[in-house]
Amino acid sequence: MTTNKQLREMAEDVAHWGISIADAWPSDPDFNDSWAAGTIDEDGNKFPVIEVDVDQYDAPGDSEKLARFFTAASPATVLILLDEIERLQAECEELRKDAALSGLPSDRRRR
Repeated sequence: MTTNKQLREMAEDVAHWGISIADAWPSDPDFNDSWAAGTIDEDGNKFPVIEVDVDQYDAPGDSEKLARFFTAASPATVLILLDEIERLQAECEELRKDAALSGLPSDRRRR
């Protein structure tokens, strides 16, 4: 399993691609079995970065779902979520210290 530190490093390494993976669309307008994730400019020009073709593995509709997920789980979003995890972990640690200082029995602190 990937650690938060490793995930942060991976997200930081590709953060410059975040704006380039903001849209998803069918790769072929006549068929919805393969989807692209990338960006569409103001003139409607499409610039695919990722091709998603999993419908061929008896997973109808999953190409679209996965392409849309890739656009939502951008490097910036991952970094924001990791920052929030770190903030909440620090807050929990402070609350544990406060509870320990208050003299509450350990079984009551965990409720």
